[in-house]
Amino acid sequence: MKNIKVGIIGMGVGAKHYQVLNKIKYCSVEAICDLSRNKLNLENIKDQNIFKTKNYKELLKKNLDLIVIASYDNFHSQQIIDFIKKGIHVFVEKPLCITKEELKRIK
Repeated sequence: MKNIKVGIIGMGVGAKHYQVLNKIKYCSVEAICDLSRNKLNLENIKDQNIFKTKNYKELLKKNLDLIVIASYDNFHSQQIIDFIKKGIHVFVEKPLCITKEELKRIK
């Protein structure tokens, strides 16, 4: 089975996703993103080879199969659209988006 390369945006709730994904044999967390430098350097993130950034658009340049979006709600819709356009699978924490207009853009 192919190794699934994962990126995570938002290391509050995203840190829990990291812990779970890190235990899955066929998943490899390759990159994380958070606006807070402190959250990028959490003690539970042992792998120093993980790409870390404060700008989620840097993750669009990575060779990822899946992005986990656990950022602030108002950022969800644009992040979803950007990653779908790149052909990257998306898992997003609720809410998917905030407005009906955002939902139409995602669709």
